[in-house]
Amino acid sequence: MENQTDKFNERQRKQKFLSFLLHLHRIIPKDSFVSITLEKVVEKFSVPPTFVQILLWKKIICLDEGKVDCYRWDSIHPNVYMAEKLLASEQEYIAGQKQIIEERKEQAKAEQVVVTNAITTETYRVSGEELRPYQRNGIAKIFEKWKEGKRSVLFQMPTGTGKTVLFNEIVKMGFDKNRKVLIVVHRIELVDQITKKLIKKGVNVGQIIAGQKVDYSKIVQVASIQTLSRRDHPEANLIIIDECHHSKAATYKKLWEIYPEAKFLGVTATPYRLSGEGFDDLFDDLIVSMSINDFIQRGYLSEVTHYSCSTPDLSSVKQSKGDYVTGMLSNVMLDNSIMKDIVESYQEICPGKSTIVFGVDVEHSKEMVSRFKQAGVLAEHIDAKTPKEQREAILSDFRKGIIKVVSNVEIITEGFDFPECEAVILARPTKSLSLYLQMVGRVMRPAQGKKEGIILDNAGLWLEHGLSTIDREWSLYPVKKKRKKDLMPTNEVALDKDGIIREVDRFRPTEVKNMKLVPVSVALKRLLHFETLVSNAKFRGYKLHNAYYKYVEYVEEEEQTITKEEFDYIKKRLSYLSTLVEPDKAIHPGFWYHEDKRITNALAEERQKIFSEKSVQAPFNI
Repeated sequence: MENQTDKFNERQRKQKFLSFLLHLHRIIPKDSFVSITLEKVVEKFSVPPTFVQILLWKKIICLDEGKVDCYRWDSIHPNVYMAEKLLASEQEYIAGQKQIIEERKEQAKAEQVVVTNAITTETYRVSGEELRPYQRNGIAKIFEKWKEGKRSVLFQMPTGTGKTVLFNEIVKMGFDKNRKVLIVVHRIELVDQITKKLIKKGVNVGQIIAGQKVDYSKIVQVASIQTLSRRDHPEANLIIIDECHHSKAATYKKLWEIYPEAKFLGVTATPYRLSGEGFDDLFDDLIVSMSINDFIQRGYLSEVTHYSCSTPDLSSVKQSKGDYVTGMLSNVMLDNSIMKDIVESYQEICPGKSTIVFGVDVEHSKEMVSRFKQAGVLAEHIDAKTPKEQREAILSDFRKGIIKVVSNVEIITEGFDFPECEAVILARPTKSLSLYLQMVGRVMRPAQGKKEGIILDNAGLWLEHGLSTIDREWSLYPVKKKRKKDLMPTNEVALDKDGIIREVDRFRPTEVKNMKLVPVSVALKRLLHFETLVSNAKFRGYKLHNAYYKYVEYVEEEEQTITKEEFDYIKKRLSYLSTLVEPDKAIHPGFWYHEDKRITNALAEERQKIFSEKSVQAPFNI
């Protein structure tokens, strides 16, 4: 039971933490940098470095990309709103961060992490040199499932978060103890990539691919499933299946019959099949990692921005085996207006950025490259039949920035590693959620100097699958057709080039052409109501003040307070409209000075009320 001394110390810790936040509030001016070393923080405020790192993850402050330990407020108006939001929920916020705190502890003990090898009863030490906290946690969970008697484990983690790094560590652990491991992939390019990475880790690897003699003396083998199905199978204690959403194929299913005593690990970003089939007949358990948004917030994935561009009419395209018939789909996507939009959207939204284009077939991909070249954009095409040397030369020039656009047909959907890629053009409609997320994943890897990944959707995939960053529920078990909607968003909002919020009608997608698409939030939903009020004021000839006051009433009726971001949006919107209407309908600039002060005071009062309710005295007078 917690004694009085513990309670006192906990109360002191919380007050120190609040003091630290308010200290930042006072000393860090808008858009400027200040040196705050961890040692100084600990010395002055007795704040453990863990909480500083939580603050960094929460993006209240963020580490500068330079070499100096400086921190900057990650907000346009940080000195009130950001501090208030965290202060208002400090107690609940800290309580909800157990997973992050545990990850920080494990990171500090990287050299001491011991994982039980499920292949035998021996143990191995995870080096932790290349592994991130969530990867180490994933390995620990996998071994835990094996130890519990779950022979076949399916592991899910989003594209770009390092699934290969994770299972390569497991392979290395087995190799060091002379255990036999077989890694199975569905494309020959992945065989080469995995082999190279394992060699760098000191693993002696054999390959089972067409046109090459197999050296069965190697205890670790990387095999193409097509070649493996026609060759003698090597001995193995552990079978790892990469991109295991393909594992429902008969060639994969036979592996469970051939290796009845081996343990299995399947890894994928999308444990989902077009048919709705489950994986429970092959795997005993599913381990699901963090959501894509969690990875983005923690800096492991890049922010992404979706743009709705062309929306092709696919009503005449037949389907086979759950997806569109390629020939018919290609004819639709070769339409002149769609081809024109693909080039124009690139030139309008992300000109000069390194971009990967996904085409339907070779003819379609080559035609897009031709259109880009006609527009003066350096572009090239690759597909599975492109000679290896030529393909490597093209991708090398792409990485160097010599070629700006590379169009491909099902060759850069999995395993391609180029974090600096800034944009993708989706010109290949598909019913496959896995293929969609693989395509989008090419632009989600973070890189130095890269602010965001840009997604130009010329295939209407946001209508089919939703935005790539929405949270999805994964399951081992079959997904009923009527539940497929659970994998899609309820709605989105659009932002035009002026930053004005637009409502999205999914039945009229052309209305938001070339606009940003973002998931709807409470604040955005409220601002959509504000846009309705503005339209009414303009239509009826009211003063613009009318829209503002009605919005204030609307928010107050919900017992809420207008946030600083909402106020700034409204101010910018009405200030611009004031230049277009008659003087007696406009809002005088002086009006905003007083309203800004009123909103600031209201937020301060709300903060003080929260302090009073929690019986926590504010350490500073602000």
